Amino acid sequence: MKITNITAYCLSYPYKDFIADGLSCVSGRSSVLVRVDTDTELYGIGEAVTFGGSPKAIQTIIQQQLAPLLMGEDPLQIEYLFQKMQWNNWGCQLRILCAREDPR
Repeated sequence: MKITNITAYCLSYPYKDFIADGLSCVSGRSSVLVRVDTDTELYGIGEAVTFGGSPKAIQTIIQQQLAPLLMGEDPLQIEYLFQKMQWNNWGCQLRILCAREDPR
């Protein structure tokens, strides 16, 4: 089995009322869904949470930096892929890397 395509989708849900504390104010929730397609009928879907970061920036990192590293690789080699992404992309944050750990 080989990875043939990776697509990242930005999601956003605005809250009716914002949530605030002494440090910040949150007006909604954002996330990035990642779909990993293979050369079989199997595919994986994962979530890369943003924790207040830019979903568009995370989507761009996934599609332009991480996806090219994974094309043609075996999606079942999770530890190998994790190490490859981490060391070839200047130690990208774990919240992005974890998006690909839920194969279905």
